[in-house]
Amino acid sequence: MAGLTTLVRRAAPSVAVLRAVGLASYRELRSFQSITGQNFFYLVLLIALQPESAYFFGLIVGALLFFPLSSDPLEKVPSERRKLWPLDRAEWAAVRTVSLFLSPVIWIAGFVLFRVGWRLAYQLTVIGLAAHAVSYSFRRWAPRFNLMRMVPAPPGVTGQLMRLHWREMLTTLDPYIGLLLMLTTTGYRLAGGKLDAEALPIISMVVVVAISTSAQVLVGLDGAGAQRYRLLPLQGWQILLAKDAAFLAVMLILIAPLEIPASFTAGLAALTIGHSRLEEQPAQQRWRFTSGVMWPTGAFQMFAIFAIGNGVLKFGILFIVLTVAAWLISLWWYGRKVVSN
Repeated sequence: MAGLTTLVRRAAPSVAVLRAVGLASYRELRSFQSITGQNFFYLVLLIALQPESAYFFGLIVGALLFFPLSSDPLEKVPSERRKLWPLDRAEWAAVRTVSLFLSPVIWIAGFVLFRVGWRLAYQLTVIGLAAHAVSYSFRRWAPRFNLMRMVPAPPGVTGQLMRLHWREMLTTLDPYIGLLLMLTTTGYRLAGGKLDAEALPIISMVVVVAISTSAQVLVGLDGAGAQRYRLLPLQGWQILLAKDAAFLAVMLILIAPLEIPASFTAGLAALTIGHSRLEEQPAQQRWRFTSGVMWPTGAFQMFAIFAIGNGVLKFGILFIVLTVAAWLISLWWYGRKVVSN
């Protein structure tokens, strides 16, 4: 009995540390709930009514989530705190080993192992380790070679706002869905694959859907820094125009190899509807999907993207003119709310 009591006392620091690491991992895992406010997620659910059609889109989402999910659980705790842990080498080795089983990727691989087979579980584990290596390398070297500093800025104050918004968009997962869709489609075409004439515009509109949620949180991406807009020598519509221009620039790069007129007009429609959310801007987290509102804003955005896009394909300039007019009106109307909040 005395030996058991001694063992429990010796294990208490390690157990306390593992409990804290587990709690931090759980909190971070909950942060991935932001995907439930992402338009692309609901589009995939709709497509999933035909499972074979949704497999490719689900694979893209899973590939992006693998990078943040494969992070080391111990890295959830700041390094300064880890140095203060009262652990000797043996206890540290035990914590290091057990903490690996707090990784969501290990749990996913274990589930696949028992439900599907060891080959897929092995592949998932290898992919997770590779994703962790990439994430670790990026976190270690990013402070020295901050790629965000290389983002250019157009001239003027509005140009600085555009660069700020580009940096914010690039630290969310939304544009990388569009990037993967564009690269896989373009690679398939360059490899000699043939797509139906109607397929390319549809894929391009899906790319617009992938980034359309960020049109709901144009100011939410700024966090508390949005209060500084009141100090700028700019009117609200000018600030909103800079953000819209940054959004459209990213979208244009993503849809350029696919289809432009219909998809670009659809993007203007998504912005027009997204402006209505300027009074409610939830805070967003870095390296997560942007979290918006599915009903009614997100649903209207998705409907408008495909309706306006197909309208441009069938009727041409008329839908373009009407959409641009609606966008300009929303820019003026909702621009006042940027500096009033």
